[in-house]
Amino acid sequence: MENSLNIRKESGVTIFEINGYLDETNASQVFEKINDEIWDFNKDTKVIFNLAGLTYLNSKSIWYTADIISHVEDNDGGIFISNCSDTVKDTLELVGITNMVTITDDYKEALEDLNK
Repeated sequence: MENSLNIRKESGVTIFEINGYLDETNASQVFEKINDEIWDFNKDTKVIFNLAGLTYLNSKSIWYTADIISHVEDNDGGIFISNCSDTVKDTLELVGITNMVTITDDYKEALEDLNK
């Protein structure tokens, strides 16, 4: 399955919209683009992963996600995951990502929380 990554900024927040599958064939490339966008950021960086179009993620993708969450939080930034399908949300809950980051039903809700 084809995947895509759309990166945009809204109200000072970087939003990553990930669609399709994240697996062994593409996770490294997708997360390399995400890291290029945020890794050398200033403190207080705000990030949303909008996963409305994501249908599958493997363990490598989960590891990358956890690493980014830790990096953003270690630098006093804010991060949310939004718009997950039930399948993706169940996977994130199973591996404990939901203990690390808030998941919202809509990215607008995350955007409001990040801009408080």
